[in-house]
Amino acid sequence: MPWLGMVGGVVAAAAVVLEPVSVTLRSSLIELQVDTFKRDGGRRSPPNRGPSPSPQRSPQPPSTIVSSLTFSQEAATQGFGFVSSGIENAQHQESATAIWADGEGYLPAGGGHLAALAADGSSVRVENVTLGTVATETWNLSVSGAVLSWTVSRTFARNTTVTDDWLAGFGMNPFKVTNSAERSTQMPGWMDLDALLDFDSPNRAGFKQVYSVSEPPRYNMESRAFTPNSTSRLPRISWSPSGMEFATIELSCARSSGALCTPKFVWSRSVPGPKGASRSATCDKKTPAPGLPEIDCRQYKVVCPNGDQVNGGPGLLKIGVSASVRGAPAAFVAGETLVATWSVQLEPTTAERAAAPLLLSIPGDPELAAQSTQLARQFTEPVAGWWAASNSPASVTCLHELSWFPMAWSVLGRDGNRTLDALFARQLEYYGTVSLDQSPAGYIQGRWDISCPENFTAFGESNPNFILSAYYHAVNTGDKQYISALWPVLTRVGEYITGEHGMNMSVHGVPYTPHTTARAGEWVPANWYDEVNFGAFDSIVAVYAVQSIEAMAQLATWLDRPAPEAAAYSALAARARTAYNTVFWDDASGWYGEWRDVDGKLRSTGYLWPQFVAMSELANVSSVTQRTRTLDAIDSNFARIRKQFGVTEQGQWCTPDNLLPLAESDCHWSSDCSRWPEYEMGLCFLWLTGWEAYARARYGDPDRAYELYAKLLGGRQSGYSRFKTTRFWQQGNGWGPHESREQGQGSDVLMDQIVALWGFLRGAFGIEPTLAGLKVVHRPAAQLEGASWTFTHLGRQRTATVVNGTVRLD
Repeated sequence: MPWLGMVGGVVAAAAVVLEPVSVTLRSSLIELQVDTFKRDGGRRSPPNRGPSPSPQRSPQPPSTIVSSLTFSQEAATQGFGFVSSGIENAQHQESATAIWADGEGYLPAGGGHLAALAADGSSVRVENVTLGTVATETWNLSVSGAVLSWTVSRTFARNTTVTDDWLAGFGMNPFKVTNSAERSTQMPGWMDLDALLDFDSPNRAGFKQVYSVSEPPRYNMESRAFTPNSTSRLPRISWSPSGMEFATIELSCARSSGALCTPKFVWSRSVPGPKGASRSATCDKKTPAPGLPEIDCRQYKVVCPNGDQVNGGPGLLKIGVSASVRGAPAAFVAGETLVATWSVQLEPTTAERAAAPLLLSIPGDPELAAQSTQLARQFTEPVAGWWAASNSPASVTCLHELSWFPMAWSVLGRDGNRTLDALFARQLEYYGTVSLDQSPAGYIQGRWDISCPENFTAFGESNPNFILSAYYHAVNTGDKQYISALWPVLTRVGEYITGEHGMNMSVHGVPYTPHTTARAGEWVPANWYDEVNFGAFDSIVAVYAVQSIEAMAQLATWLDRPAPEAAAYSALAARARTAYNTVFWDDASGWYGEWRDVDGKLRSTGYLWPQFVAMSELANVSSVTQRTRTLDAIDSNFARIRKQFGVTEQGQWCTPDNLLPLAESDCHWSSDCSRWPEYEMGLCFLWLTGWEAYARARYGDPDRAYELYAKLLGGRQSGYSRFKTTRFWQQGNGWGPHESREQGQGSDVLMDQIVALWGFLRGAFGIEPTLAGLKVVHRPAAQLEGASWTFTHLGRQRTATVVNGTVRLD
């Protein structure tokens, strides 16, 4: 049976001898490797395991850790050849036990020898594991069929008080380096509405990012690690992208003294250290527009109560079990023994247990429906507990993704979504709470890069997307009480977008990104494209601003706010549509330009994102003539590109960022921005294909929308092999000669790729959800005859069926 390693690839079986360097336990579904290593860097284990842990004390005896965990390829993936979750044994994150003892601090497991290995290779006993001079342990690890068990017997050598502990745990890294290339790994996830962080704990301090002109940013936490405080005992741990899960079947704990011992699932996050100073390298080079104040990089502080990182980089993660009660240190006496067992069963995630399932049937193409269901599950499961991956829906660093997640979730069904919605509501509350204390007032601080709101850097002006986040949440849930409570924050954000202290939309008609010029070489990007010099008057930020003001008008009506409020927002949205066309329309090209700098120069290389959003129901910026011209211009440029690069239509399987090279110095590449295609310039993000499918369908061609999505997944003829091979567990994508089907490319998986599914379903079925109800805006794709789709709208499940070329709603 083939095996796929969660670290380092395939692992070899060890000889059955006493005290080997490593042993491998094997059942029909699971492999578990146990290694010894030296903390002084002399790890005795296979290569490519990452850096050795930093020593706590020197010298130290060899220690025993779990070094690899592997699932059966067939059982885990049904033919998808990629299961890799990086066990990364770094300080505080070792796949082993540990305690925090009063007066001793952090004591990781040390010593230990592999005392006995079962003849059938199904279990191993590890003896003489030491926790400093405080305690010794014996471990019994076993695998049997689909069950993995870890029993720890801990005997205290002296009286001590334990403030925190790990009874068992797996330390992981969301990406690994293989052959000098970064690869995203298999990641665990779970949902826990009760999780809180211990901000006051001396051992696991909470997360605070401090910004200051005079000193570099810092993280207020011991070794930058933290653990949540939760009452959750038995969460379902799902693994993405494989679709497997750990179901806890036993979690027990007993103390020989008879004292209470209540084990529970815990996790820990180790955040990467800050890189560089709080002022960006370009701060002193920024030139404010006429009439706006000089740049102020004064001290600014923000606390992230969910433990989200600010700088966006991936960190280490540890999951396991603990006997500690946060905030209640436990006293142990010499000779007392604690015995705990954690047993989990490996099994595929079912539709009933999925966090947010897709309920879709396509009789004419059941395989497309099946792969779409996998895509939905994969990109809505709570990857890394929602907090350890920067693009996970409750750990959003970029505000445009904050709006895209609930927008995309509108295509999902079942009441189980309410847990998903509840977690997302917390994210909105977090941003809203912080925004009340922002300077300038109403500014929503994103969590990417280390910058203050007066020192805008990447993603600095996606504030309209906060309003859209609340709008889509309302459309999905119908929760008027929640949105009413959030309304004061929404109005503050709206005032920032329109007011002179912010983006000044009420004067310019379109919003202006403060403290940017968008001139060549003055790189301070304002939106999600962080390598391109969007700024000043930015067509992407501006079209979302139009959507957000229209959303405020609709929300005001829905909440029964005084009529003048909705009327004022509607009037501003109408004016913004006119101004958008005046500022950004490039009549010679037949599309909207990217940005207009403070000198009035328009950049226009055919970035497709603003074109498609401008065609949306909520924006409604472009006229019928403009839409026709834009789609025709896109088609003619696609044909040119295919001819230039020798690519077939199937080879051009995803929608490129833009159509033409940028001018020199209009991006952040080292010297010349005119290379094409490149990252954020001509290559692909898969969510953009979703937007293209939506726009194509909305303006006359739902059949093409269907085929665009099918082609994205690899095409029906190949059995949708592209998605089956890659699972889209990556970020950037190339077309034609630039395509790679290597698995897990890069270190930053984009969870917002679910937007591709949103664009397909919204476009192919022709259903537009609003606060006033569902609208069927055009005919369905012919390929959907006989199809049915159940989704959530205003807190209710709705079902659409296609009968004789017509969409019928329940």
